[in-house]
Amino acid sequence: MPPLTLSRGARHVAFADGNRSLVFLRGDMSHRDVWMVDLETGIERQLTNFGPAVNVRDFDITPDGRQLVIEQVQEHSNVVLIELNR
Repeated sequence: MPPLTLSRGARHVAFADGNRSLVFLRGDMSHRDVWMVDLETGIERQLTNFGPAVNVRDFDITPDGRQLVIEQVQEHSNVVLIELNR
């Protein structure tokens, strides 16, 4: 197996392509993309290329490797002040 360093905060890895490839998250805490490494050759390839506005927290992939589900973090909040008439 080729050496693999996971990003800080990466929750898990997943096997794909009949357990011949490993899928994982790579990037910093505020921006990650999904990558795949071929366990036989060590060749890595980037599967997603989200912009900096997309913060991927986790992922899952179907066993056949055809579909990918992304868990995205959105840190938006609305603060509303309601003043009551007395």
